[in-house]
Amino acid sequence: MGSPPPPFKVYKLCELLDTYHEDFPVLATLVHYKDMPVEFTHCLSPGCELIVHNIERQDRLLAKAGHKYFSIARNMPGKFRKTLRKFRSIADMKYMFPDPLQEDVCVKILQEVASDSPVQFSLATGDVVKFKTFQAKTHKVKLKSKTYSECSVIHCEKRRENGKFEKILLPDDLDILVHELPSPSKVDGFCIDEVFRYRPELPFSVDFLADYNSMWGCLPVSSEIMFTNFVTEPLAVISQLSKADEDSDTRRHIDNRVRDCLLVPARHFMMLTVKERLGFPSNYFMFPDKNVFIGCAVEKIRQVVFCINRNINILV
Repeated sequence: MGSPPPPFKVYKLCELLDTYHEDFPVLATLVHYKDMPVEFTHCLSPGCELIVHNIERQDRLLAKAGHKYFSIARNMPGKFRKTLRKFRSIADMKYMFPDPLQEDVCVKILQEVASDSPVQFSLATGDVVKFKTFQAKTHKVKLKSKTYSECSVIHCEKRRENGKFEKILLPDDLDILVHELPSPSKVDGFCIDEVFRYRPELPFSVDFLADYNSMWGCLPVSSEIMFTNFVTEPLAVISQLSKADEDSDTRRHIDNRVRDCLLVPARHFMMLTVKERLGFPSNYFMFPDKNVFIGCAVEKIRQVVFCINRNINILV
């Protein structure tokens, strides 16, 4: 058990975890919590008694949007979609979508363009064009009687007002401003859990497709977000002492059933005093299922935290 904790010493959370990591669980009192996340406000308040159970480590994803920086957990609600790109020419699209295409590529025309030579076509702003391939083919153009010229074209389709597509030809070297449209297989986006499972090459840019459950969070829905790197974050597993246990004469009567279990990042500015090493065996407490633990699914972080942890891959 060791000597009793200093009765009036105030620890930062990270200091407490370093000092008492061999003595968990410990009974502590919350003194101050600067910038407490809204997820914890219904459980924590200055003066409340807490049990610090242990330390866990959680994978997080760092992201940025403009001058804002975020830490994201794999259980964050809402979906993402790779940022839709703009192209300025057929050549740009050929470079980004090497043949053979895995699925059709659809784009929206952002700049009106038309021509009668070497092939005839007309595209208005807002038209949708579908490409099944970007392989150029040779097209013969009749100039005069029995005189032909050859040009390189791309076979594609333009959507008509009735929703059906008509076949058209576009010059292989055409300069035209277009905006990528989501493919049918990706229009619904992907969950953040897929990013953690498949670990794609980072960084890459996404749009946040907020739903009702996620639109109130701090991630912007109107700005491009860049996923930058994966990190590991140490978390304190904390529960609040029930009112009945606080009033009990002996700490040995502490209920072993944990109701609200919090995952508090060790880097948070949480100040506590330690009242007692409880000395309970490691299997004394009965925790709820981990999917109902209360944590910060997405958290806005300071630029300095973001920059430091991009290099060391541990969120501190």
